[in-house]
Amino acid sequence: CMNYRHVVFIFICGIFFMCHTVHADVIVNEIAWMGTATSANDEWIELFNSGTSAVTVDGWTLKASDGSPSINLTGSISAGGYMLLERTDDNTIPAITAGVIYSGAMSNTGENFSLKNNTEQVIDTVNMTSGWTAGNATTKETMQRKGSTWITGAPTPSAANVTVNNDPNDEDPPDDETNSAID
Repeated sequence: CMNYRHVVFIFICGIFFMCHTVHADVIVNEIAWMGTATSANDEWIELFNSGTSAVTVDGWTLKASDGSPSINLTGSISAGGYMLLERTDDNTIPAITAGVIYSGAMSNTGENFSLKNNTEQVIDTVNMTSGWTAGNATTKETMQRKGSTWITGAPTPSAANVTVNNDPNDEDPPDDETNSAID
């Protein structure tokens, strides 16, 4: 027999897990820590929503542990959609309108990012404090998420990531079936 407390508990847990699932679908998907061929200052970051519902990111933050960059997010990311975060102005990727423009440079030696929702819950992390594991400062290829790992590839802002690692020094990691929507 269920009493009132059990019903309320189940209801609250259901709401928590439903909300948590939607938020967990937003990830840091691609990072141009080295800038672009036009300028090393043209850094950008891409978020991806692998979920089946749009996610409003008002009040969310993407912050590096050293304080720069610290990005306040607004707007929403459609189901299966991307949000481009461009440094300084909307000219970093001229053909794509930035979702958010931010200030503050990324370190060329690595960063530790935390993506948090409007209640400070950590949604995603990218810990590269030991150095960027992918991307190429010379060729301006970006660091792109492939399953649970990162690979080097031609920039794909607001589009699906490459499927083959272009870094000859790294082995192409196997596909991770749990995150195949971002491969």
